[in-house]
Parts: sequence; structure tokens; C-alpha cells
Amino acid sequence: MENLYIAQESLTPMLNFDYESGVLEICGYSQPQNAVIFYKPAMKWLIGYLKKSPKYTILHVKLEQFDIESSKFLFAFIHKLASKRKKKSIVRWYYANRIMQEAGEDMSLMLGVPFEFVAINIE
Repeated sequence: MENLYIAQESLTPMLNFDYESGVLEICGYSQPQNAVIFYKPAMKWLIGYLKKSPKYTILHVKLEQFDIESSKFLFAFIHKLASKRKKKSIVRWYYANRIMQEAGEDMSLMLGVPFEFVAINIE
């Protein structure tokens, strides 16, 4: 299975999904013009990834800011990952401010999926 890499731009995050290591990263700002179109390759990749039955998955979410449409994608992505890989996946939510921390806490609570929270400094 091929890895997925999409470079970060001003309004879209970097997506770096590595099949072999099971490490998935979403980093930067997420305010794409059309979140459905931007995130379509990520959802397609995840569906294929889950069919291959990876041993272990770590999702790193390092977003500085995201919009409502991006939050819908994150919710669907994490839900799909957790529903198929409950005991073999970790969601690590990085935050630099209280707003992003609360966004992660809310999502974790709504999904019923425990996240690991990591405070970071963004300069």
C-alpha cells in the first residue's frame, strides 16, 4: 500500500500517512476552500489502510486552527479509525492554547475515544 503525503499550504494542513509505521500525521492550519474535496484522498486512504489490518496506528493531530468543515472530517476520520481499530490505535492531540485543547476534549468526549493530550509551544 502506498503512503499518503500532501504538503502543507497556507490554508491546508500537511497530511503524512505512513502505512509501514502506522503513523498518521495531520499538521498545520485546516481551513480549505472545500474540505470535502481536500480530505477525500485521506478518507480513501484510510479505508484501504483499514482493509489491510495494520498492527498498530498512532494518529498525531497537530492543528493550530481548524474550521467547522475540517472538524467534521476529523470527527469522521477518527470515528472510522477507532471503530475498526479500537484497541490498536492512539489519538495524540497536540494543542498550543486552551481553545484547541477544549476542541480535542470535546471531540474525544463525543466520540467516546480517549485521546492523549500534549501541550506544545508554537512560535
